[in-house]
Amino acid sequence: MRGKKNLRNLCLLSFTSLGLAFQSPPFSPRRVGTFQSYATESETIPSDPVDICVIGGGISGLTAAITAAQSNSGKTNRIVLLESSSEIGGRVSSERSDGFIFDKGFAVFIDAYPQAKTLLDFEALDLQPFDPGALVKIPGKSSLARVADPRRQPRYVLQTLFTPVGTLRDKFRLLPLFLYLVTKDVSSIFEDEEQDTLSILKNGYGFSDKMISEFFEPFLVGIYLCPLEEQSSRMFHFVMKMFIDGSATLPRNGMQAISDQLLSKAQSLNVDVRFDSPVCNLSVDDRTGIKSVTIGSADNILEARKVVMATEGLVAQSLLATLD
Repeated sequence: MRGKKNLRNLCLLSFTSLGLAFQSPPFSPRRVGTFQSYATESETIPSDPVDICVIGGGISGLTAAITAAQSNSGKTNRIVLLESSSEIGGRVSSERSDGFIFDKGFAVFIDAYPQAKTLLDFEALDLQPFDPGALVKIPGKSSLARVADPRRQPRYVLQTLFTPVGTLRDKFRLLPLFLYLVTKDVSSIFEDEEQDTLSILKNGYGFSDKMISEFFEPFLVGIYLCPLEEQSSRMFHFVMKMFIDGSATLPRNGMQAISDQLLSKAQSLNVDVRFDSPVCNLSVDDRTGIKSVTIGSADNILEARKVVMATEGLVAQSLLATLD
């Protein structure tokens, strides 16, 4: 008899930090749940289940599958990745039309992200960098105001210093933030006391409401799609450090090139990638701990010892509800 309790080795992934900015969530990838199994060694587990089933063919799912395949300690794990659509990549994808490449979802690729460096071949992506800095549209002004990185674009130092974005005092208040970011490594950033981003900007660094509303708010809300008071100060520091240490780029062949490269890597590691495979139900055998993944219809069931869910939050919530 199959029950719906025992959820051991079922985990949920957010988007992996591959260096993708804009429209990414305000948290880092993490495992959100491990549950106790009641199976014993004397119980019989079917010999045909796959070792790991990854649900979702976006960058989180592809990365999870690659990581699992590379971490099998010499064992031959059977890993299946299920993608509901006919294309890989989720939000990290592109379309071609009339000789143009149209990227969908993420806007730029940040080449300083540690995880991206371990997973991707930057040379093969042929990354094309943007000039460091930003052009800011201020309400009531017809021209764009430039904010540049003075280290990499020294010719814009005076223009940045006297730009109408924020106040002159705000420009000098950028120095403590800059020093913090260049002297901290990523791991130490996540060890700092956490607060919301609005509080750290106002109370920690003393930025004016003008600077926050004209620069930080549109920039960060555009990335995380939530108000500053709901964003983590750790993620604020992390993302700002990535922009300072690296460059905003685009692969020459569009963002789809990232997903295609991850797909090729997964398949080279013998990950079984299956397209047009929407998952509609999950269940767990209370006795053996084997998970049943229903694909499309009730008669198409994949059994797995472990399940990694790498989908959008609402999809994950809907599938997890089938376990209640």
